[in-house]
Amino acid sequence: MAGGKDWQSFYVQEAGRYEAARYGSAYGAAFRSAHRAVVNQLLDRVGRVGYAADVACGTGQLLPCLLERADCVVGCDLTREMLLVGKTSLATSTASFVQADSFHLPFRRGTLDVLVSSRFLHLFPIEQQREVLLEFRRVLRPGGLLVVDFYNRRSRVLLAPLINIYRRLARKRPEHDVHLTPREASRLLAEVGFEPASTRGVGSYFVVPLLWLPHAWIARLMRGQVFANAWMAEQWIIAARA
Repeated sequence: MAGGKDWQSFYVQEAGRYEAARYGSAYGAAFRSAHRAVVNQLLDRVGRVGYAADVACGTGQLLPCLLERADCVVGCDLTREMLLVGKTSLATSTASFVQADSFHLPFRRGTLDVLVSSRFLHLFPIEQQREVLLEFRRVLRPGGLLVVDFYNRRSRVLLAPLINIYRRLARKRPEHDVHLTPREASRLLAEVGFEPASTRGVGSYFVVPLLWLPHAWIARLMRGQVFANAWMAEQWIIAARA
């Protein structure tokens, strides 16, 4: 997570149930598989690297992807309780965990070869997203790789009535997330000095009627063009060069 006492308090309370709530369902488990598969494909392009970080790592969703490719891996999050869950689930790994604010990361300029950040930027208005992305660019070496995701505005517009009903019935917190189209997300990255290189859709609430299918099939649908397209994908994962 990044700065803001409200978000920090929220995730302190969520830490103990975050894994089950986010990835415990059939949809969540398939999304995790699909998301990691797409990120792995993007990271394959850089090969073995020295230093990599997952910023706003939460419980460590993308740390396994980095551990396969980097000599030194750091997971950063503002919330100590989320980091403790990640440390427990990845106890046998060589990852380091650091409590840190993503607006002011504890890395020198040009330190990292790879930086990933997932399910995070949507929490902030565009101006604050720019601040975070500028900090990401500062700590990445020239030519270093950023892999970051954005919630898809188009699919949310299509599904807004159903999502609103679900959130009311489930008594979810009011949603203030920022959603962007692929073009808007790429433009935002370019504005702060990144060069977007690849855009991939992942996840799709449109697969919910098919959740009776085997896990591997659902995960494949969540990263394929039938559902993970400009209108149906839940998120956009963008790889960009510093």
